[in-house]
Amino acid sequence: SVEGLDEAEILEIFDHHNLGSITTTSPINFRNMAVGSTCTIVYLMYKERNITPPKEIAGALLSGILSDTLILKSPTATPKDVEAVEYLSKIAEVDYKVYGMDLLKAGTSLEGMTKEDVAELRSQEKFNSAYVVNASIGKNWFIKRQYTLGFSLEIHVLDEVAEANNYNLVALYVTDIIKNGSYVIFNTRGSGTMALAYGKDSIEEGCFIPGCVSRKKHVVPIIMPIFEN
Repeated sequence: SVEGLDEAEILEIFDHHNLGSITTTSPINFRNMAVGSTCTIVYLMYKERNITPPKEIAGALLSGILSDTLILKSPTATPKDVEAVEYLSKIAEVDYKVYGMDLLKAGTSLEGMTKEDVAELRSQEKFNSAYVVNASIGKNWFIKRQYTLGFSLEIHVLDEVAEANNYNLVALYVTDIIKNGSYVIFNTRGSGTMALAYGKDSIEEGCFIPGCVSRKKHVVPIIMPIFEN
């Protein structure tokens, strides 16, 4: 998925995502693991070589794991991720729970962003039929939008994105990592799809879906079969 990949010579691949189609001109080292973050794979490579990462590198790897796994609360987190976080946080000299929360708050700040910018956050496009956005935004931001501005402007933006790209569904998932779930708003045309996906007769804009925190586990696998069927 990296832009310009067809123009580059691939030397090695380390990744935790699902595999797509890719070709190389010669054999390469390739490691694909079912862990919560590619940074966990890098940690394991340090460990295999009996090398202690410098404090700055440990902090960078720790940041990646905490971000990818929502401070180990995501269902994608594995025992290897927990092991890596405990090890790296000692080297980085931080309390990973406190640091992780500060990290997510800073990384999901919407200050200065337009609604169109928000609609581009963490996008996931499949089959030219759906556009799913997952943003780990604080609950206070969402409640403010809900009760002081309403959803009309946000839904209007989602409707425009859907219309411009001929998408059946455009959805914004706003994840509350403390409450362990997500609020969701969606384009008008997509209400039926969302209701079917989550087993409801009807679904309201801004409803809270408990336990929904991961696109990989709780969004894409649930929504895409609706289109396939």
